[in-house]
Amino acid sequence: SHVKRKGTVDRALTHLHRCAQLTTETEHPASLIVPVSNPLASRHGLRYGVKPSPDTIMRATILSFLRGDLTRRTMLFVVVPLILATYFGILGVAVWLYPGNYDWRYQSISKLLYPRDNPTFYHLAMIGVAGSGLLLIPFAGYISRRLRAAAPTAAQAGASLFFAGCIFLIFAGLIASHPAEGRSRFPKLHETLARVAVIGLGVGAIVFNVGATKAYLRPKPS
Repeated sequence: SHVKRKGTVDRALTHLHRCAQLTTETEHPASLIVPVSNPLASRHGLRYGVKPSPDTIMRATILSFLRGDLTRRTMLFVVVPLILATYFGILGVAVWLYPGNYDWRYQSISKLLYPRDNPTFYHLAMIGVAGSGLLLIPFAGYISRRLRAAAPTAAQAGASLFFAGCIFLIFAGLIASHPAEGRSRFPKLHETLARVAVIGLGVGAIVFNVGATKAYLRPKPS
């Protein structure tokens, strides 16, 4: 009798356990539950077995983009085309709508951003420059992670310089006070930001290339 009661209890507990599993799978589909082996889970505040909220997914996506936690396919076939479309496409439209004769061989891109020279469509050029700076940010972390093992110093220095150049480029696009007749307290601020952005992006790219070249030429262990 004792053995029969024990078997009945065990079967009841097994049945309850299966019901609980079915309920959990219904409420939290496997495709939406964060796997415990995901290396980005803890970084983005995701917890195993908990269905992430839309805000959490959006925050994780934005952080992954800014940190360059993207695949090569995404970088080549999504980010790079967006940069080309944002920079050359939008600036091309801004040149087409420019009120005067714009010649890129003799005039700087800043002419498109100055409200004094382009009073109607200077916002287009601002969006093109600032958007390009934003889309360039993932390259700092993307390249740095791939150089970190072979050239950690160059990876860190290049990422810092490149990231700073992107930030200054964004501000250079958003701040477009004319150096001669600007109404800002710092009329040459746009010009200064643009120069710093070019230095940061250029030197950062050079540091990345130097680190990659050293890593390539380093003798391979036999």
